Amino acid sequence: MSRTTFLNVDDTKAGMEDLDKEKINKLIQDASKNSKFFKQQQRREEDNRRRIEVKLSKIKSFTPFQIEQAEKS
Repeated sequence: MSRTTFLNVDDTKAGMEDLDKEKINKLIQDASKNSKFFKQQQRREEDNRRRIEVKLSKIKSFTPFQIEQAEKS
């Protein structure tokens, strides 16, 4: 399973700076992995990754002339 970004401990709160963030995040992941929310968020993250890959691929296909023209407009 890939690492999710939507369920992580917030260690910026007061008194949380010395906690084992990795261990807590693993516990959160293990406790949540079969929930409807978790599965929906995983689908959303995967959809976002795919959209980003498509856009990056498109950007890489632009010629220097196309980039120059886009910057002017």
